[in-house]
Amino acid sequence: MRHPFFLYSTIAASLCTASPTIQQRQTSGDVVMSGLYSIQGCGTNASRIATILSSLSPFLQPAITDSEKTFTSGAYNTFFKDVQNAPFVRKILQNIAFGAPVLPGLAQPGFGKVTSPVIACIPDPPIVNPDPELVGLTPWVQAFAKQDCHDRGERVYGIFIGGTNIVALCPGWFTFNRPDEPKEKRPCIAVDRATNGFRGLGYPLAQNSRAWLLHELAHVYLVAATNKRVPYTEVYSINDCFELNAGSQKYMPNNYVYYTGSVFYTCTNFPTVSFRDRELSTSSSNATDDVVWVNGSLTVTDLP
Repeated sequence: MRHPFFLYSTIAASLCTASPTIQQRQTSGDVVMSGLYSIQGCGTNASRIATILSSLSPFLQPAITDSEKTFTSGAYNTFFKDVQNAPFVRKILQNIAFGAPVLPGLAQPGFGKVTSPVIACIPDPPIVNPDPELVGLTPWVQAFAKQDCHDRGERVYGIFIGGTNIVALCPGWFTFNRPDEPKEKRPCIAVDRATNGFRGLGYPLAQNSRAWLLHELAHVYLVAATNKRVPYTEVYSINDCFELNAGSQKYMPNNYVYYTGSVFYTCTNFPTVSFRDRELSTSSSNATDDVVWVNGSLTVTDLP
């Protein structure tokens, strides 16, 4: 199925001129709106999710501004390397900040229309006959979300349903003990100059609910922007993300997590990026992605 490239560019351009007014309102069928985002089937957890979504715009704005510079910052140079990719990176961040409506990339039957992303909570146990008004909880989504949320074990927290604009939050998303944003006031990752890499896996920036939701929403907009299954293979740790070449970095959801976090918390220490690093990937990770693709194999992994 063929769709125009960069489906979201016009929408983002019209929405990014001012900060959005985030409004949370209850609608029919257990649907809560946070700005343009729809939160479905989440019950008492909807307010918490809406608060996280409303925090995305101010959190992402410093990185959006950073990506507009005529020279690359240390954070951008580390996680995206090539300044020519800055417009692409910026549009992905703008779309996430505003919940811009897009046509799903590689749209599945019944999902070929322009919508803002839906955040759907998968109940435990799964419901057999979900409310038909809840787009995120149709029997079709339930079937695949059940397989990944429930049948693969409790450490699956959230998944992007490929071919839709749906992010499904598994029961583990709420039971796993993690904060909604970093506990540290400045969770920057230390650099080991001897190895020219970060120390650790990047948990201070990535191990929080906002970062995880940002990761899944990056999936939505990356696939919508390219109409391709990107990335086909994911990496998650901060060093794996740093070691990718520029062409791979712009399609990697966790690169957006580390970049935006580094800019927001004004981190200043980064590994050295050489010209060769811009061209070659030294990552040897074989991690699979956390996307459910109904027209192919189903692969899920939890984030670091």
